[in-house]
Amino acid sequence: LKPGARLRVDSHQHIHMIPLFFESLSELIEELTIDYIRIPREKISARKALRHNPQILATSNPAKVMLLNSLSQKAFRILQNHSVKFPAWFIGVLHTGNMKLSNIKHSFELIKPRLTPHDEIEILLHPGQALPEEEHYWDTYLALKKYYRHHNRQKELQEMLRPEFKVWVHQISKKS
Repeated sequence: LKPGARLRVDSHQHIHMIPLFFESLSELIEELTIDYIRIPREKISARKALRHNPQILATSNPAKVMLLNSLSQKAFRILQNHSVKFPAWFIGVLHTGNMKLSNIKHSFELIKPRLTPHDEIEILLHPGQALPEEEHYWDTYLALKKYYRHHNRQKELQEMLRPEFKVWVHQISKKS
């Protein structure tokens, strides 16, 4: 790191949320000048989510959300003693692989009643794929190969580029 460098922590697959890693990370916040840490606390209502998008039952996403929410509560307690920023709310795990504007709006409506004017919301999409010529890099990691080459990543890119998506993000940004 260069002197004066500032860091954001948002590890792949949220590895930094594992308690042993998170506690070590929290001890290094000042030394490494960490400004921001992703805390993936996602508000869900199982009943409303299933009514809105029943396909999520076929994924491990609801279990991931419950685990990450539990780890996030511990992280919030630790971060209260530090000046590092973190999102009050997160959208992106429940609908990973199917991040459509309608799903994002649905998740936003669940947290909206609890938002304060200074809360930050982080929305996670995976907009893009590994290139076909990069496939061989992942031959020994077949699950990651499938993940990085999945067609839904391209769909999420197209979703982000929709004018309606940009308008909605702008509208909710102005309200906070």
